[in-house]
Amino acid sequence: MTTESTPVVVPPPLEPAPVRWHLIVGILGLLYGLFGLFAHTLMISSVFFFGAMMRMSGMGDISMPTPLKLATVASSGILLVLGVILVVGSVLVLRRRPLGATLMKLWAGARVVMVLVGVAVGFLMMPKQIDFQMEMVAAQRSMLRERNVPEDRLPPEDREFEQKKVMWSTLGFGVVALAFPLFVGVLFTNRRKLDDVESWKLIER
Repeated sequence: MTTESTPVVVPPPLEPAPVRWHLIVGILGLLYGLFGLFAHTLMISSVFFFGAMMRMSGMGDISMPTPLKLATVASSGILLVLGVILVVGSVLVLRRRPLGATLMKLWAGARVVMVLVGVAVGFLMMPKQIDFQMEMVAAQRSMLRERNVPEDRLPPEDREFEQKKVMWSTLGFGVVALAFPLFVGVLFTNRRKLDDVESWKLIER
């Protein structure tokens, strides 16, 4: 007596789910853009209210040097415009609209240029920044003395230390600020991603 074996049906291998990269990039861009709009609005506001904030903190009548004011307002104003471009582009990328990719690439290129210009201006204005930092340290020491803080606990008046701090903070800012725009720029020059963006045109019809 023979028994027939039931054939084993092997299911076909599952294909990996497509990576919805536009969701990741769109969300990151949206968060980055909104945070930038908030941060640069605060930067511009702090320029105009700097003196009042110093008086409220007890550090006396200290004003930001005019060149630093102008540089801060100008750069933050431009970055606010770029932030709007990034937010709009990110929303459109989330909706898979080709214009979104174009706007994000435009933002990435302009942001890289702004970072390089910002680092260059930072080094050119470093002497004024250091003078300003030393004035801040002197005001802080005076305030702490009035509060009977011991001399050995006061912040040191060390110009060389302030120079290194300004230099490394400028370079560090440049490196960190370049990360996301370079990521966006590289992403939207990838052939597969460009093909995906091209296919989004069918969605608009």
